[in-house]
Amino acid sequence: MLVLAIGGFPTVGTVAAQVTPLGRPDSSPMVPATETPGGAEFGFALTLTNSGFGVGGYMRDSLNTRWALLVETSVGPGKDEREVAFFNRFGQKSVPGKAHYLLVIPAHFGVQRRIFREQIEDNFRPFLQASAGPTIAWEYPYFSDCNGNGLFEAQADCNNDGVQDTGEGDKRLGAYRALPDGRPLIGFGGGIAVGSYFGHGHRGARGFRIGYSFNYYLVGTSLLEVDIDQPRHYFGTPHVVVFFGRLF
Repeated sequence: MLVLAIGGFPTVGTVAAQVTPLGRPDSSPMVPATETPGGAEFGFALTLTNSGFGVGGYMRDSLNTRWALLVETSVGPGKDEREVAFFNRFGQKSVPGKAHYLLVIPAHFGVQRRIFREQIEDNFRPFLQASAGPTIAWEYPYFSDCNGNGLFEAQADCNNDGVQDTGEGDKRLGAYRALPDGRPLIGFGGGIAVGSYFGHGHRGARGFRIGYSFNYYLVGTSLLEVDIDQPRHYFGTPHVVVFFGRLF
């Protein structure tokens, strides 16, 4: 109830609508003060898998307050889960039985679905994510394999002259030195994850997600020596991703 004085006489009435400073009703919808604006989001991501660390970037576009589309890519190593690295007293690394390096570059398309929107404050925004798409990998040798038998032999007849000369044998190659001697692998992959955005910012975005990702290559790759393992097509790993973005 509101009492107004009009022409000196009190008038009693009920206010049924908000009044603007100009005296007209305000018909704009009520929006929660903590609602995060939608829009395009660009950012970079740091990834940790069983194979090591990777870096990447992503683009995300909100369809509404619950659904969003995204495109993401990254670059990181691929390994066999049986690989074990050893270091000598000089810090030199060796992986017994390793045959090839693998550099993995996925380009995946996906969707995000925000969950528990009504029950949780807007500065903690959990979501589910699913993505899939093509994957390109670069396979390159771990050692020189001078006689082409697929086995690392510190002493070998590399020139096939029937004589094993001093110092003749396979040499381990560095991760960058052997990079030009590789071949591409084409495949596809995907993943599922659960994660959350943190904080309440109109421009910045940050968060994390935990999930499982996989890649399948049309041509198999031998990351270990031929006497240990046959060429594999499928690789899967859990992953943890921390991302930082900006809304536009």
